[in-house]
Amino acid sequence: MFNVDLDDIICRIIDSLVTRTQPEFIGQGIIRKKGVIFKTIRLTVLDDIIKKKNTIECMIICCGTSVFALKRQKNHKRFHWEHVLNTDWINLSNHDSCWRDAIRTFLNEIFRDLCNQVNPNAIPAHLKTEISLGFSELFQLVNVDLIPDKDREPGNDYWKKIINIEKI
Repeated sequence: MFNVDLDDIICRIIDSLVTRTQPEFIGQGIIRKKGVIFKTIRLTVLDDIIKKKNTIECMIICCGTSVFALKRQKNHKRFHWEHVLNTDWINLSNHDSCWRDAIRTFLNEIFRDLCNQVNPNAIPAHLKTEISLGFSELFQLVNVDLIPDKDREPGNDYWKKIINIEKI
């Protein structure tokens, strides 16, 4: 079987679809960025020896250099970007030099968590992994409206909050 770096595939798709242009200023501190949302990424780790597996679903939005991610929680009955709260998204990065690393770190943390849940004594390379990207479409082009996240780090406009996502 071929080895695939999921973060590399996602970043290459983002690079081909998202331009690094200046955001549109809407007013009252709101900026609008064009981006791409990876609708449902299902990651599974299984141990064939003890017959145990676990799965986590997540979504990623990249708009310009801003990256937001979301892991499915128990309160998400319908895990689709139009049915989750804007406040559920976590801002991972807003800088050109680290947005790719933010995606890689997010996916690696999920992988480590899954491995520990399935078999904390196993060597991760000995566990099987499965990746499923979306049900009908892998991604959707979107406009994302952002405001500074004053709650995360008061006085610092680096971190952002999503206030609206709409299809392009």
